[in-house]
Amino acid sequence: MDFDENKRCFRIGWIKTSFKSAFYSELEINGEIYKISHLDSGVFGGKLHIDVELEGKSICGNNFILSFYDDGKVKIRYGDTAFSIDKIEIDKNLDLMKITYTHGEEKPTTEYSFNLKSLDEQLKTKYTCKKVLGENQRSVCLKEELFETLGYNALKELENRIESTDEGSRVVLYVYFDNGKRACWNERFQVEIPSGAGKITGIEIITFKELSEPKQLAINVSENPENTNLKGQLGHTIAKEVYVDKILTEISERTGIPKDAMKVVY
Repeated sequence: MDFDENKRCFRIGWIKTSFKSAFYSELEINGEIYKISHLDSGVFGGKLHIDVELEGKSICGNNFILSFYDDGKVKIRYGDTAFSIDKIEIDKNLDLMKITYTHGEEKPTTEYSFNLKSLDEQLKTKYTCKKVLGENQRSVCLKEELFETLGYNALKELENRIESTDEGSRVVLYVYFDNGKRACWNERFQVEIPSGAGKITGIEIITFKELSEPKQLAINVSENPENTNLKGQLGHTIAKEVYVDKILTEISERTGIPKDAMKVVY
């Protein structure tokens, strides 16, 4: 690990980090520029260090803090403890940084997301998700995949809105499998796997109010299985949808008007 004082540049293996201005407002890591949100300094073990806090957060909400020492070493900081960094990997598409560090004899890895977009900015976009499922796996938790895709702030917002009682702000997570899709509406992001599914291919978040009435009722029934009134509403709505569809099909066949060009007003 080398330090070039004139260029304010540190190297971690093949990764170069450098301060981009005399006021230390930005940090360059392997060609990517990151805003510095806070600077602090201190002395530990007789060594002077500068703690640089960036805008990235881990899945647990920990801030991303690098400690730069006057002997040229760079470490990642957790509270009062700093660990030597072995490797930094950057995913530009996801705005994600993966850090491998030394902790005793182990070399754990942690991820930090620099995706600062709100949840609303990321709605109605189908994201690719390549996750292979176990042969006898019955359910899967997607919290890690959602963190990597959406970022920490949007993930926390999703946790609050996915079980919201306000239908105006409530959202639903759709998970696409290689043989179908399933809706998820719990803050644990635990999804049942359809029989025969081998992998997840994508995820999408939409607002609850955009769903059709039968889908809204189906979700409400799943959340309240003992509510017979909701079950009755769902049955009635499905029957009405089927009946209307048959009528529109008959009209279309007799008149030549496309079925999707007609609308029923109740």
